[in-house]
Amino acid sequence: MNLTKIKASLFHAINYLKKTVFVYTKLKIFTPKPQSIYLAPGAKCNSRCIMCLSWLKKTKTIPFRKWKIFIDNIYEDWSRYLKINISGGEVLLPGPMKKVVDYSVEKLPYTGITSNGFLIDKKMAQSLISKKFSNINISIDGNTDKTVNLIRGRPYAFIKSRSAISFLVKEKKKQNSLTKIIIKTIIMGLNFNELPALVRWVKSIGADGIYFQPIVPIYDSQQTLSQLKKTSLWIQPQNQKKLIAVINKLAKMKSLDYPILNDYDNLELIKKYFCNNTNNIIKLNRSCTIDLTTLFIGDNGNIYFCTAFPPIGNIKNKKSLNEIITSDVAFQQRKKIRSCPMVNQCLSTCAVQKNLFQQIKLFLFLK
Repeated sequence: MNLTKIKASLFHAINYLKKTVFVYTKLKIFTPKPQSIYLAPGAKCNSRCIMCLSWLKKTKTIPFRKWKIFIDNIYEDWSRYLKINISGGEVLLPGPMKKVVDYSVEKLPYTGITSNGFLIDKKMAQSLISKKFSNINISIDGNTDKTVNLIRGRPYAFIKSRSAISFLVKEKKKQNSLTKIIIKTIIMGLNFNELPALVRWVKSIGADGIYFQPIVPIYDSQQTLSQLKKTSLWIQPQNQKKLIAVINKLAKMKSLDYPILNDYDNLELIKKYFCNNTNNIIKLNRSCTIDLTTLFIGDNGNIYFCTAFPPIGNIKNKKSLNEIITSDVAFQQRKKIRSCPMVNQCLSTCAVQKNLFQQIKLFLFLK
């Protein structure tokens, strides 16, 4: 294990202990630093996904200099071993988002991005791998051109995303890079039958892993879970036995060393999420602690523990990051998050809680 991995493991181990103590004591001195920060520097996108409406937004991101200051503050006030996840919109489109991506990976070694892959050709793949991202995630939601093109709203989505993955995997081998190439897939009524075949392709192409997330209400809309359940994006009752068979197949494939990154217990929760017909309540016997592990930064600079709650600050303000996460506003919101009524319906990737072993295993995998 190299020195970077040792330091990263220590950072997350100490933070995990502080988190545990804080839950019981509520003392500010034990307030942990976030382990992951999700940046969304812009909503501009070249995809027209049916499960996301962010591409309809006309807002502009805040100036790059503000993002630069924020990234510098992370480095100076917290740790270079935080996990940075940058998504949009499409982060590889020219402009402020791309500048944020380039500066973050230069400053913070655990920077990763999520892209639809439409812009990644052989030359760009070479450039991306050379920047030494911890991970490059490519979103692809199916194993056939008909399904992927429908979901992404573009007639070239399937071939573009698959080609991007192929270019990145080949370039990673050529440069002997540690960057992980990960496929991100949303499980929904339109694609669940294709998931085992997609996993087989991911392994055959030589990508490092695939992570599944169940469909949630359409992003940047006012859709509720009840409304989502009435659409073709949801897995309807007549197909739920088939879904269970598919998830059981994925768990079996994981045991046979197919590169599925979901933990087994997470796969079980996905079954319950879709197949428990009493408002999809999953009995987790826990409260949410996302405020102790995660921050989200929107394209307007707003800082959130969880985007279902109001912001706790803005990166344009002069307060330090420590001041923001230990403020009275933040403390009051933590109380509300502990009693969030949606905790048993939330399986978003960002909200999946991991124990110390799982967290360290993840970070060792990413670098």
